[in-house]
Amino acid sequence: MIISGLLGSGAALTSADANIYRCQTPDGTVFSDTPCSEDARPEVLRESSAGIRLGTQREHSASTPEPAEAHAPSPETESPCRDFTSTELRRMRIRGEVKRGMRREDVREALGRPAEQHEHPRELWIYRERERGFTVAFKRVYFQDGCVTEILRQNP
Repeated sequence: MIISGLLGSGAALTSADANIYRCQTPDGTVFSDTPCSEDARPEVLRESSAGIRLGTQREHSASTPEPAEAHAPSPETESPCRDFTSTELRRMRIRGEVKRGMRREDVREALGRPAEQHEHPRELWIYRERERGFTVAFKRVYFQDGCVTEILRQNP
């Protein structure tokens, strides 16, 4: 394999050397480390240094922790959003995973365009999980303030 040869020779790999391609298949969107067609272009992923979290800090800086009693936000004001490292986001996108706290754009990158979207009473995206052309399950992704709060998988 080319990568092992480069690693064995001491060559350094950069993020540009590790391209990820989005491929549309009959079963939906998948991600691959090889081009799926001749005109395939690598996905542009947000870069982040190791240890740096994407997004902004919501409550307070990690370097100055506060006691839980000093600042306990009420459930109505607490944001459901969570910061993931670029590595975590990349893995979830490749695997097609969704986790609580993910933002809309990250869900769309991981699962593609939803089959249905509803705004009321709660924001909801519905995805169809398909195998061999048949719907085998529905994945319901609920959002609050632009971030995932609940994920339900239901059989048709």
